[in-house]
Amino acid sequence: MTDLAQRRTALYRLYGPDGGLLYVGITHDLEQRWEDHRYWKEWWHLVHRSAIEWFPSRASALSVERAVVATESPRFDKTHRLGRGWRDHPPVTFTDPAEPHVKRALRAAIEGERFPHGRALPCRRDLATEFTTSIPTVTRVLDELVKEGFLESTTRRSYWRRGERPAPRKPKPCQGYFDADCR
Repeated sequence: MTDLAQRRTALYRLYGPDGGLLYVGITHDLEQRWEDHRYWKEWWHLVHRSAIEWFPSRASALSVERAVVATESPRFDKTHRLGRGWRDHPPVTFTDPAEPHVKRALRAAIEGERFPHGRALPCRRDLATEFTTSIPTVTRVLDELVKEGFLESTTRRSYWRRGERPAPRKPKPCQGYFDADCR
């Protein structure tokens, strides 16, 4: 296996709908990195365009990333702007302007019985896709609806209408000798 520091590395820029630079990053694996952003970055749904440059090593990509952050000031980047102690700073905050709309639409969908009674709501990822927003935004909306007493949830982040907890899943039937339930 090749040394990661010597692997070919991508520098990527992510742009918003107005053409403004949202974020700059480097990675060896764009697909995995963007999947991580899709899950964790509240601003991911704002990305309308990307630009990718490949470099022969991580060090060469990192030096260009530092220069880009210093000169182009991406909206959601703090790694190089704040220096070594960047993790000690509060996160760059972003409140999705669509959050009130998402809350109203989700509440209407629940009240309109779009989701079956006694069943868990779709997963946060599916709801984020449906409402064209990020998973953290959907999570915040769902948590607000729990605080308001409209929904209930478990520690595993399953949500359902208040007073309609889904029935526990039925155990799977025995699959064979190696299944512990069969012995």
